[in-house]
Amino acid sequence: VMDELNGNKLVTELKNDMNRQMERMNHSLEKFGGDKEEMQKSFTKEFALGENGPTSEQYETLIKLLDAKRRAVNAYAALYNFSVGLIPGTKRKEYQGKSSLPINHAKLIDDLLH
Repeated sequence: VMDELNGNKLVTELKNDMNRQMERMNHSLEKFGGDKEEMQKSFTKEFALGENGPTSEQYETLIKLLDAKRRAVNAYAALYNFSVGLIPGTKRKEYQGKSSLPINHAKLIDDLLH
């Protein structure tokens, strides 16, 4: 079945999403150093995650907070672009799409297992 499906595997995409979110927060897994097991323990300790990580509800709360922040930034960008951004020579502000929000890993895994 996997030979017929195009795209990356789930594990790869979850790791890519985690790396994107780490970059957004100006963090990286490499700063924790050591082997993979040490990095995972350091990551868990740094972000105060339990043994099983954040719950689906915690992810939803984070995603809602980040979406509200994204909407505020986009509203500011719209005001800027339709006022100061109309002046020749000024650079327009970019809008943030929903793809900048993290994936709810916990819900995804729960849905796959149940």
